[in-house]
Formats: sequence, structure tokens, C-alpha cells
Amino acid sequence: MKKAYFNWSTGKDSALALYKILNENNYKVGTLVTTVNKQLGKVSMHGIPENLLEDQAKSIGLPLYKIYFSEEASEEEYRLSMKESLKMLVASNYGYAVFGDLFLEDLKNIGKKSWQNWV
Repeated sequence: MKKAYFNWSTGKDSALALYKILNENNYKVGTLVTTVNKQLGKVSMHGIPENLLEDQAKSIGLPLYKIYFSEEASEEEYRLSMKESLKMLVASNYGYAVFGDLFLEDLKNIGKKSWQNWV
């Protein structure tokens, strides 16, 4: 089975995608990955409190890998932080990333390129 991490946004699209991927036999999801606003203590994508994010991961039964960003992070800071995080995930033998954001064309296009180019 292919080892994957799941980009968990905490939303319904993410939940549906996670449900589907967990019920297939192609990928083994080893961890949830979420970005968090450091100052606010909230998920970057949907703004839910960090403690609710932790409760979600616990109830799903998967480890949670949080990537923290400051409110004023520049695009370059964001890229560097993501690059370092991806290096750590690749070093842990994650070869695949799963997204559940159904309407984001840029994420669909990333799938056409190798995300490992970031590392």
C-alpha cells in the first residue's frame, strides 16, 4: 500500500475525501497535516480552534502534524516552512499527499506535477 499523508482542512470536503481514501486499498494514510495560525490558535483554512482540530484527529484515530504560521507570514516564509515540513514527511517515507478540497484548481494542478519538487 502507498504511504500518504492527508491534508486535513477540518471541512466537509476534507472529511468526505478522508472517508473515501480510508475505505480504499490503495493508500495507507499515516497522518493528518494541518496549517495553524500561531497567534490565533486556529486552523488556517477554516478558522476553527486548535483544540477542536485536536479533538477531530483524536476521534478519527490518526496522528496530527501541525504546521504553524504567523499572521504576517510572507509567501516566501510560507514556502520555506512548507518545504521544510515536506522534507520531514518525505524523510518519514511519505510518498503521496491527499487533498480533499474539491473546487481548488491549483491543488488539482499540483497533482499533475511532482510535489516532491518542493523538497
